[in-house]
Amino acid sequence: MSPLIGGFIFLSTRLGLIPEWHAQNLLFEFDTDHKSKRIVFRDLGDMFKDYEMRRSLGKHVSFCSYKSLNPPQDDDLFKRRSFAYDYKLGEYLLLPLANRFAHEFGVAPKLVLGPIRELARSLWTKVPGYFENSKVWYDYPN
Repeated sequence: MSPLIGGFIFLSTRLGLIPEWHAQNLLFEFDTDHKSKRIVFRDLGDMFKDYEMRRSLGKHVSFCSYKSLNPPQDDDLFKRRSFAYDYKLGEYLLLPLANRFAHEFGVAPKLVLGPIRELARSLWTKVPGYFENSKVWYDYPN
């Protein structure tokens, strides 16, 4: 899980690109012994460009408006950041992987989810302020 969370944090906080990872955008490569070799990120063109983050990093913001977040014109920056991380990565990808892992190894899901949460917490403490409020989770209606 570390490469997934770390990859998300790197892209979103060092490049100002918010990935929307889900099942068809990530592949896990295994060797012939069924050992994980690497994670392959696909469809990197389908990311939100976070103008606020990019400006703070001194990076260009010369993009078309599609999938661009430009405060104050776009007032839902923190909601989109949270949605991409909490829902797209967390609920849609990490949670099912953790539950499957727990099932395969016959352990309670909380024994798998706890360390993942701690890992995420430790990585995100290095980039304070990325989320408006660490205790608020946003979602969008279906």
